[in-house]
Amino acid sequence: MIINVRGPCASGKSTLVRTVMASYPSSARMLDGQAVKGYCFTRPGSVPLFVFGNYEREHDGGTDSIKRLSDVYDLVRFYSKTAHVLFEGHADNDATKHVLELAKNRQVYVLFLDTPVEECERQFRARYDVGRHRERLGAPSVKTIQRAVYGAHARMKKHQVRLESALGPTRSKWMSRETALKFVVNILRGSL
Repeated sequence: MIINVRGPCASGKSTLVRTVMASYPSSARMLDGQAVKGYCFTRPGSVPLFVFGNYEREHDGGTDSIKRLSDVYDLVRFYSKTAHVLFEGHADNDATKHVLELAKNRQVYVLFLDTPVEECERQFRARYDVGRHRERLGAPSVKTIQRAVYGAHARMKKHQVRLESALGPTRSKWMSRETALKFVVNILRGSL
């Protein structure tokens, strides 16, 4: 089973994935040289869970840390043969094409976080006011932040409609972070 969490910048995708990761008693990092490319989580009596991306830094996460989109989907394709896969990020036309291709022979869920764009904008601004983002990029303008958040939200709507028509409303839907977390936890435990 494959679960893809999507949402605008600072909508809570990484927080959701980190919460799921913390619920597993055992984990191993997957390295590509020195870079973390993902994690494997195990729980007695259940199917392993692979999470892709680097979650070592507080305000970063997801597959955006993997340089090529095709590498992300190669990992998802390979590991989903024998395990569950949870990943977030990459909401563009190519990502949607990859998900639709995977759905031909795998169970795929795409969850779109409906965090209000105003909250995403506040969180995005707070993220850049601290830590390495400010050191590396400086403080982005309000216009840049709004363009990133509102643009991502508009793209999400377009991709969700396309995925819902292909996968059905139970496998591609908008939901709150809290509902999405419950959904992911339940589905990984086999209750859905």
